Amino acid sequence: MITEREKMSTGEWYNYAHDEELQELRKRAVRLCYKFNHAEPESEERKEVMTELLGELPEGFDIMAPIGFDYGFNTHFGKGVFVNHSCYFKDSATIGVGENTFIGPNCTFYTAEHPLKYALRNKGYEKAIPIWIGDNCWLAGNVTVMPGVRIGNGVVVAAGSLVTKNIPDNCIVAGVPAAIKKFIDQ
Repeated sequence: MITEREKMSTGEWYNYAHDEELQELRKRAVRLCYKFNHAEPESEERKEVMTELLGELPEGFDIMAPIGFDYGFNTHFGKGVFVNHSCYFKDSATIGVGENTFIGPNCTFYTAEHPLKYALRNKGYEKAIPIWIGDNCWLAGNVTVMPGVRIGNGVVVAAGSLVTKNIPDNCIVAGVPAAIKKFIDQ
């Protein structure tokens, strides 16, 4: 029999609300985020907690407190990534962040989609669709990235933008929803 975690990882509808394994994994992430957020800045404890939450940390990776992850193990950062204060990763599916990408404060990344029918939503169903962010991007403050979005390499996302669709390489996007404002010569 396929587990709810397996359904989650394959993009199928799954029930997170009544699954003991997923509940325990989320509680684990909450505990680790709490420890990270309350540890001394730039301490060895912070690095150890983040390694326990995410796995092996890439070279030059820097993340500021406070931070939030639903699971942690589904988020992967490239070398030289910087994550500013108060970011949240709803990582029911993979969130991949390319090398040398800067993520501004208060950015949120949502991989979960909920049913439109409230009867299913009220029972705890959702499905998770991965988010991919390319190399050398800059997401300014208060950016929200929705499920299934792919952001190309060299993209700049203006502050306060809501990214709902895929973004090609080397452009500036802004707005709600985010739209291409211009391409960047490389």
